[in-house]
Amino acid sequence: MSVSNVCRRARRARRTLLGIGAAIALVGGGMCVVGQSTPPAAAPAKLSLKTLRARYHLPNSRFATLDQVPVHFTDEGRGPSVVLLHASYLDLTSWDDWARNLTRDHRVLRLDRLRFGMTGSYPGNVVDYEHEVKLLEAFVADRKLHHFTLVGASSGGMVAALYAQRHPEMLDTLVLMNFPIGHGRIANAVKPAAPGGAALIRLILETNMIDKRPITPALVQRLGDFADREDEGGAAAASFDKASALTEDDRIRILRGIRTRTMVLWSAENRTLPMTAGQAAFDAIGAPHKYLTIIGGAGHMVPLERGRETAQVVRQFIDGGAAPARVGP
Repeated sequence: MSVSNVCRRARRARRTLLGIGAAIALVGGGMCVVGQSTPPAAAPAKLSLKTLRARYHLPNSRFATLDQVPVHFTDEGRGPSVVLLHASYLDLTSWDDWARNLTRDHRVLRLDRLRFGMTGSYPGNVVDYEHEVKLLEAFVADRKLHHFTLVGASSGGMVAALYAQRHPEMLDTLVLMNFPIGHGRIANAVKPAAPGGAALIRLILETNMIDKRPITPALVQRLGDFADREDEGGAAAASFDKASALTEDDRIRILRGIRTRTMVLWSAENRTLPMTAGQAAFDAIGAPHKYLTIIGGAGHMVPLERGRETAQVVRQFIDGGAAPARVGP
């Protein structure tokens, strides 16, 4: 199904969601947003970072201020280090299945990305790929990491790719998943109009996932609250502008500069970034040792839909094994 068809379906679904200014099919590096022709005024600020942390901190949550940014992360297990970067509008808990698998004999570090989950922003609410990499550099230094595996999903994949291009000496392995090689490849991309809370998050998840079973009320409420966090500086809209300003040619230059052994995971049923985008992204990567694995039976949000299967495949790859051509049906 084409992205345009997905967006048309989302438009029809939006008519049933009263009070939402926009229905987003994908966010981060590019998005399909189904909005009203005349968006309503932005909703008032809702939840502070302090409130979110009090409500949603985990037993294994850790907090630090890095490069002026309050960061939420986890650091678990012992062994070779693996850093996981989640997709837009998700948080570090989207990697729970991977963490359960890998922490048996790896050190697994997950962080809420800039302005997502329970991580704050730079002064002035600046959010763009450059600042995301800057924060990742600070996190790597703080955790004293070297020769580690870096994994990025969706827009987190572009952050991982840019870091890998700049710091090949730091990485042993790179894993990129369903990431946007070009903002323009995502049809009908427009700037988000207003927060939509849990109803908006549910629509995002249902539009982007083939397997709906992980979409629980608790997940929707949690991510909805994160989506409705305070945004005095308009960082959500600004991040869209910054992502769209990074052209496909820019992204291809970044990918060509990657030299780290790389695995690309792409969903066969990714309705938002189809296999043509995945093949183009894979072809652009300059690493002499690169491998493409197709994930069957999953949509855009693989860690939520096929976490256990993909964690095992990636475990084998980062430990020096082969990458299968396909996983799942």
